[in-house]
Amino acid sequence: MASLIQAWQNFSPSHFPRLLAGDEALDADEERIAKHRNYKDFIESLDFGSQSTKFHLNLLPQPFVGNLSQASIFILMLNPGFSPGDYYALEKEPEYAAAIERNLAQQNAADSYPFFFLNPQFAWTAGGQWWRSKFRAIAEELARRTNIPLQQAFQRISRHVACLEMYPYHSQGFKKPGFKLKSKELMCQYVKDVIVPRAQSKEALIIAMRQAKAWALPKDSKNIISFGAVQARGAHLTLNEQGGGLAIVERLQGLS
Repeated sequence: MASLIQAWQNFSPSHFPRLLAGDEALDADEERIAKHRNYKDFIESLDFGSQSTKFHLNLLPQPFVGNLSQASIFILMLNPGFSPGDYYALEKEPEYAAAIERNLAQQNAADSYPFFFLNPQFAWTAGGQWWRSKFRAIAEELARRTNIPLQQAFQRISRHVACLEMYPYHSQGFKKPGFKLKSKELMCQYVKDVIVPRAQSKEALIIAMRQAKAWALPKDSKNIISFGAVQARGAHLTLNEQGGGLAIVERLQGLS
């Protein structure tokens, strides 16, 4: 089993702050973190309404979304974003929290939507709205080419696409930590040792949407697409050779 997966399977979702073992240095940087226990605590705090790069350490981390053994399309990002609704959804929607925990433990292979943000049940969440908008054009084109209903196209995306985050902790804006984190080290090593070889052998597609240079990907594989700075700001999966969307559609056409 990959060290990345094993580390997150050993992670305890009920322990606060919600830090992976090896990331404790982040908890000591009080100016860079927020530790609100629930939605009420957050909206009554000075953090509510502010523009911030603080990491929210009491939200469940999101190092990846999707089932990594099932997926063959990997989108590389920087870190999960933040919305006030993230606290509300985690607190008020037990099935949503359970889906995140299954995802963290990689016990989601049998889920109807392993990429849980594409589950219609969670379409109202910030993550659900963001990811459905990113995949919308891809789902529509896949539905057109394969003559399947649109929601079935979203479901196929959910089975075969995974998102990997360089840093697993939620923040509204991003500022790089000034020290090493075990979570980042494990993720970068996983991409280098597991995902890149799969792409080079044509078994997988990699799309580096954020921080392409920091992922240190090979440049000689057509199965590895790296966004430039302008593309990364928009983070759109467009239906052209540079946008990654067309490559995703073409790979998904041969899958079920």
